[in-house]
Amino acid sequence: MTLPWRFRWRVTLYWESANDSPAGWGKESVHHLDNVFQLRDLIMRARRDPRIADYRYVRYVERDWSKSPTSCPGCGTSYQGGSANRPRGGWLPCDCGGHQADECRVCGHRSVYPAVAPGCEPTPVPAPRKQQEAPRKSQETPRKSR
Repeated sequence: MTLPWRFRWRVTLYWESANDSPAGWGKESVHHLDNVFQLRDLIMRARRDPRIADYRYVRYVERDWSKSPTSCPGCGTSYQGGSANRPRGGWLPCDCGGHQADECRVCGHRSVYPAVAPGCEPTPVPAPRKQQEAPRKSQETPRKSR
């Protein structure tokens, strides 16, 4: 089973001058890498290149949408098309990265992607609270003074 999450790296190279950069302008270039081997190769090249003054990199998680459902598992309605077909949804934060919770607009079937695995503890996001109305003044009719 492939996980619906993948790690990527964003590497920023800082060049000594704009003329040294591959684009010929700007003193920094940004690269997005898919695996640690690409990261290692780029960092090793940056260390050997005297035109590069510095570099920074950060790892981030990206969701793989290729396996997400395209139709309702309950009734088979396609999720493609306009807003009438798209499911109502919400995000469930979790230690694994999170889950997309969808509800079919046609049959009401609820599904979660990626499936909740052993060890996952998604935290449901509470619905926004309705503002409480201010207490109403009594509806008594005023007395006439004599």
